[in-house]
Amino acid sequence: MTVVVRFDDVEQANAWVKSTSEPAMLKDISEQASLSKLPEFWLGEDVEDVSY
Repeated sequence: MTVVVRFDDVEQANAWVKSTSEPAMLKDISEQASLSKLPEFWLGEDVEDVSY
């Protein structure tokens, strides 16, 4: 499963990842979601945003 969360800027995204990637927080997230392994966080940046 992939969950995409959009932020207004990279600093906001980094702060969110830092706050949720503590070992205790990841373990809690994993247990609540019945995950078999800890979640991974990837940060990306929109290169282009076009509506058709």
